[in-house]
Amino acid sequence: RHAAAPSKNEHEDADPCPDLEVQPTKQGLEQAKANGNNNFAQGAVENATRWFSKAIWLAESGKVPEATTELRSILHSNRAFAHIKMARWLEAEGDCSKAIVLDPGNAKAKYRRALARAELDKPEEALKDLEIMLAARPETRGGKEETDLRARLEAQIIARSAVSMEESDKFPDIIVHRTFEGVESGKNTGNSLFAEGRLEDSVRWFSKCLWLLDTDKVPDAGIRGNQLKAALHKNRAFAYFKLTRWSESERDCFEALKHDHRDVKALYRRALARLELGRPAAALEDIEVALREQPQNEDLKALRDRAQRDAVDSA
Repeated sequence: RHAAAPSKNEHEDADPCPDLEVQPTKQGLEQAKANGNNNFAQGAVENATRWFSKAIWLAESGKVPEATTELRSILHSNRAFAHIKMARWLEAEGDCSKAIVLDPGNAKAKYRRALARAELDKPEEALKDLEIMLAARPETRGGKEETDLRARLEAQIIARSAVSMEESDKFPDIIVHRTFEGVESGKNTGNSLFAEGRLEDSVRWFSKCLWLLDTDKVPDAGIRGNQLKAALHKNRAFAYFKLTRWSESERDCFEALKHDHRDVKALYRRALARLELGRPAAALEDIEVALREQPQNEDLKALRDRAQRDAVDSA
């Protein structure tokens, strides 16, 4: 299938990777795709995106008239997977959407968009993508990754519904002043309780502080409130982890990562929770993103070794 040349607003005029040489032919695009795949397999994910981007630019700027919509769809889907590995969720979602427009039968693009949308807190849309993919490829329905993703999305939907219903104060006995400093002080109280081993009490304090911020009861929070929410989610995640409440721990890390998708502490704690939940592949993704931020972090390296062992054992 051949597509008409895209309009100007669908591509950049300037070559995004002038240092990469790709012949402006279908064979050249296939070779660029192969180069991207090889770089991806070797862990050179950023280089992989550059090869895919160069091929996409050539195809979408009309320089390769024989480029099929199927090939262009695959290039976008492959670049999306690279974006996923680097926790670039919006870029991954965008590439998957383009891939699906070009080839509505691209099941990999639908699954990858589901993965990205899960991280972007769009569980309903992600679940729809997953269901469409499973209908197209019924042989994957019982797969562990697909089953785990479905369970995770359903849990997100339930959690979102629960949050929307939480209008009343669950912790009226905990007094926190409704100012930024008051919530900061409440967080410190939670930290002190955690240090004393009073984990359930620390969870209650962190939860009270989060409830105040989530329901806009702290007028002076402003932008600072987002950073404080991220810290509270990370702290509560660690308390949940110590209480062996793995799913709640993972969910809190997910909330913290909304504010900074490269937060090493949140990535590390989510990887810990995912290992306990029997999802070493997902844990490895978090660890690899964190290691790109702190490549010399010995704790991350040790956790990566454990995740790799678990992945082999579960294969």
